[in-house]
Amino acid sequence: MISGCVDKDAKAFTYTPSEDLARTIFFPYIGLLNNHSGDFPAPDVSPGPKPDLKFTTSLLDNDIEKAENISLKIKTGIERYKAGGKDVSRLEALLEDYDRLINEAKQYRALADKSFETENNSSTENNSQYNVSSENLGKDYLVLSQKKMMQANRVLRDIFDEIQSLSHGSEELNNTSQLISIGQGKAMFMGSFTLNMHLENGEMAILDLSNDSEIDINGNYTFEEKNNDSPDMDDSHNKVRLYYINSSDVNISGSRKTILLSCENINLTSDGEGYAAFQGNGTYIIEEAGKIVKEEKWTTPFFEDGMSSEEHKPSRRNNNTEIWA
Repeated sequence: MISGCVDKDAKAFTYTPSEDLARTIFFPYIGLLNNHSGDFPAPDVSPGPKPDLKFTTSLLDNDIEKAENISLKIKTGIERYKAGGKDVSRLEALLEDYDRLINEAKQYRALADKSFETENNSSTENNSQYNVSSENLGKDYLVLSQKKMMQANRVLRDIFDEIQSLSHGSEELNNTSQLISIGQGKAMFMGSFTLNMHLENGEMAILDLSNDSEIDINGNYTFEEKNNDSPDMDDSHNKVRLYYINSSDVNISGSRKTILLSCENINLTSDGEGYAAFQGNGTYIIEEAGKIVKEEKWTTPFFEDGMSSEEHKPSRRNNNTEIWA
């Protein structure tokens, strides 16, 4: 059993979850987007040799292929949500824009190939001026293709925002609330609550602990502590406590903490103020003064088979590299 105060003093807690944290937990496919600004990324000005044209165009081709796969997964998710009675009209319109931009990127990419082919065919005629013109035209088309993919990535961000707005399974709790939940999947808690849980076959991460927090855990588990690299975390609260759980009973209290769960069996009770969110197969009820005031199901994942951010995200170097190598 691990028991005791984390530190001596407590700090005030604001339980509105950070947008990036919530997205990371419940919408991991948001990692597909690495362009956070509204403008095109600046060209790569780092020292050293620039990537050659073949390498850069290979990255572009890879991103187009990934985008087409993403589009198919989004379409499947839309059909699932539509069958469940959700209004997906805006999502369908955004996907139409996304597909249009991908198609335009493919068209410019094909025109680039055609220009380079013309350059190669004319090289035997030893017309250097014509060759240079064809090569420059080909690069122009590649730049246009790249910019269309950047625009598509910004639409993809809007798509994920809309997916998030269609998802339920989150609650803000007050000091008199008691939340009871059971299910399989993912859960997030942020606040000054006291959390009693039985967890099986999964992981628990605890971060941003206030100084008065206590963690009691008893069962079959392993423990690891890592640093949180987030710039929003100060040095005194930058540790992430990771528990790899086979079967454990857990009690956590304190004035501020963030708890992330991903388990095959989650059975919990939460008393106090904070924010809770669920995703997977489960239900939760909220009681006030011993009476049930709300009963809901956990939100259904939009992507039934999941989406790996590493597998599908655009190539960062391509989004930051001009094709004028």
